[in-house]
Amino acid sequence: MFVHFIKRNLIAILISTFSIAGSSAFAQSSNNSWAGPYAGLQFGYASGDVDWALNGNGWWGVANTANNQTSFSPKGMVAGVHAGYAWQSQNNIYWGIEAALNFPDLNESKASPAFPGIDTWTVDIENYWDVSGRIGYAQNKYLLFVSAGIAGAKVESVATPPIDRSDDRHIGFSLGVGGEYKIADNASIGLEYKYYDFGNQNHSFNPACGPCAPGDGRSIDVNLHVVNLRLSYQF
Repeated sequence: MFVHFIKRNLIAILISTFSIAGSSAFAQSSNNSWAGPYAGLQFGYASGDVDWALNGNGWWGVANTANNQTSFSPKGMVAGVHAGYAWQSQNNIYWGIEAALNFPDLNESKASPAFPGIDTWTVDIENYWDVSGRIGYAQNKYLLFVSAGIAGAKVESVATPPIDRSDDRHIGFSLGVGGEYKIADNASIGLEYKYYDFGNQNHSFNPACGPCAPGDGRSIDVNLHVVNLRLSYQF
């Protein structure tokens, strides 16, 4: 329910949060420092690249031929939250650490290339996170930065029929670049691009899949490109 609440109400949350933050910030003295703790929300668009390949010698071994693999390109909106801490030197060098959790609307289904008349394959990126180090240049109201860190995603894969459903967690890395601008003493708006490589993970067969056999599964490789609008409040 929390994921759906965030997706449905993100814009209202953004407006109310930053109206309060902006009012509070303007009431304070001028502050152009980017150092200290901060938190906020992000909202953007994501494009995925998912490669799927069957493996095993049981039920899926029947399809373990030239037609045992395909690619997906799920696209959709994403909403999330972030929080971090930053430092800034006297010569305007900026560095910090940030954690983010995102809830995308990224899924795609297609006919199985092995049995196109009867089977459907589906992938769904349910959520993803990353913990990144950030470094950049901050001057007055402007901040430019690059980031790199560890990332993970919860990915569901489904092959039907027979129903073979698997939820697996992928671990990889993220790379990013972006910029922010202070719209108030303690509030900023920004734009960021991030690339995620969640790696290749074997999704084991589900015991509920009747004809599936030990060793059956599918190798799922997931990459993601995301452009986010960020709104942050500095405490």
